[in-house]
Amino acid sequence: MAQRSGGRNARLAQRAAPLAPELKPVRPGETGGQFEPLKNEGVAAIRENIFRILAEVGFADATLHCIEACSGAGAILGDDRRLRMPRDVVQQAISLAEQKLVLHGQFPEHDLQISGQSVHFATAGPKQVCMGGEGHYLGSAQTLKVMQSEYLYPDFSDRDSPLAWAENGKPVLLDKAIAKKKQILDGYFPSHISDEVDQHIRAEFPVFLSRQAIGR
Repeated sequence: MAQRSGGRNARLAQRAAPLAPELKPVRPGETGGQFEPLKNEGVAAIRENIFRILAEVGFADATLHCIEACSGAGAILGDDRRLRMPRDVVQQAISLAEQKLVLHGQFPEHDLQISGQSVHFATAGPKQVCMGGEGHYLGSAQTLKVMQSEYLYPDFSDRDSPLAWAENGKPVLLDKAIAKKKQILDGYFPSHISDEVDQHIRAEFPVFLSRQAIGR
């Protein structure tokens, strides 16, 4: 008699499938603050040491934008290139910080509502958050300026959502890079050498590449 494997396979598939949202034991935005391993004195000691470390030790390798912004607010850039923040500067920044904000995901259902005692589990945090209208950090002119000055985004990179990428035929980024390389080599010619200098070089040396071949 043939053995029935449908029941076992179905159970394995059920165990491997992700939990439905209503069945997940941990959800985004759970209320924290119930676990208090430290007494008030211990929390106060940590707080004081944070102020002391920021004022006396500071941090290194800050971006130019960070140095300009923090120095404008009262931070001190030392001869050792470490950026130090006096206590009053830190307290002022805390008082001005947004108490409620949204970290927007690629899709709305992945947005994180940051406020109060809400807790979110993640493997990493945002490197930099600059607030814009209605708490949307990508809507800030300051953030857009930093994205253009501190980071390099290839102009042929694909920023589509996975759904749009699939609907477009799942294009391969390597193919786009190869096409971009061919476009550059076919139509771009360096212009750092002037015509006058080019003429002098050709007069002194046997240059076999014609001027027409380099777009002149």
